[in-house]
Amino acid sequence: MAAPSNAPRPGEQLGDFQILSLLGEGAMGKVYEARQLSLQRRVALKVLPAESAGGGNEHAVTRFYREARAAAQLQHPSIVPVYDFGIEQGHYYY
Repeated sequence: MAAPSNAPRPGEQLGDFQILSLLGEGAMGKVYEARQLSLQRRVALKVLPAESAGGGNEHAVTRFYREARAAAQLQHPSIVPVYDFGIEQGHYYY
């Protein structure tokens, strides 16, 4: 039986982002369709759940941050640009 997750759910807010739906998930987190409230735009929001980052798991956080920095360097019409990186309610996101 899987452990309960405190990952964001549709309708919840994570900082400036309102979660709309889960698009997919993998080894490094979950990707949501979200609305950035301040700019009123739809975005893809990748989240490292708090349970993955918690307990002093600096390796997971470092890897996630490295991934965000690498993705931010890419510019291509088929790649979603990275505009922000942060932490809210124990969840790292970009």
